[in-house]
Amino acid sequence: MSYDPRRGLYAGGRAFGLPEPPLPVPDAAELELLVRFEHPAKFLAVKELPGAALLADHCLASAYGCSAPALARVRDLLAAELEATADALLAGAGIRAAVAAFPVRAGGTFVALGDSITDDAQSWVELLRCCLDRVRPGELTVVNAGVSGDTTAAALARVHGIAALRPELVVAMLGTNDCQRHGSERAALAHPGASCAAAAAISRWLALAGARVVWLTPPPVDRAALAASVGERPFDIDAGDLQRLSDGLKASGLEVIDAGARLYPSAGHLLPDGVHPSLAGQRRIAEAVLRALVLDER
Repeated sequence: MSYDPRRGLYAGGRAFGLPEPPLPVPDAAELELLVRFEHPAKFLAVKELPGAALLADHCLASAYGCSAPALARVRDLLAAELEATADALLAGAGIRAAVAAFPVRAGGTFVALGDSITDDAQSWVELLRCCLDRVRPGELTVVNAGVSGDTTAAALARVHGIAALRPELVVAMLGTNDCQRHGSERAALAHPGASCAAAAAISRWLALAGARVVWLTPPPVDRAALAASVGERPFDIDAGDLQRLSDGLKASGLEVIDAGARLYPSAGHLLPDGVHPSLAGQRRIAEAVLRALVLDER
């Protein structure tokens, strides 16, 4: 089989003691998804490499398999779509006032903790960042601490760095990757009970640092679309486990917004991979956060 990390075939090159493979070149649609959801500087920073945050664009472009100008064009496209969606969100009834009353004081820090659904360059938190920049420019720091691929346990392992920011508010959405199933035996990464225990531990740790911690239930998964997108790779996300995890969060005593219930695959709220929210889906999550935190609409 040929080397292609996008399809789970990542073993290649000197780091693995193997010959140098040919570089897979993504087409325009694949490159847009890679730039949207995969952020090498974050991966490397989580692995504690000191220069990760300072990687130049030509280094990042090499990781994506494209040129630096091509990377810039994709980023500009994603940013323009994000900003247009933020403007549409702000035009909704009561939304601009909700952004103005967002529950973080001037000078405070708001952190979004999560996996690729949060790490997404067009995610719910990036929409909130755009809205806050328009309504409360320069007033607060917004930190996107989503890391693609994270489970709840993996996020727990990096909470020390989040707590060090002394955030006033942390909104977390995790659990989709916990419900992954791998191989012919559909081996699970985590049990919903263990995921909820990790969420509770994250909340306790961040509360000790002075943060209000709010959890979002993860979106539903379209398993047929997911199966079509992964092809022969033995990978699935168990919808039953995902529902049990969401139910466990809601019964845990933690502060929870049922954001996942606002998304419907049949309404175009998921991308063709069946897992990640579309920009329309991310807008629904962002609106659910604003309405719950400010207008107490849960």
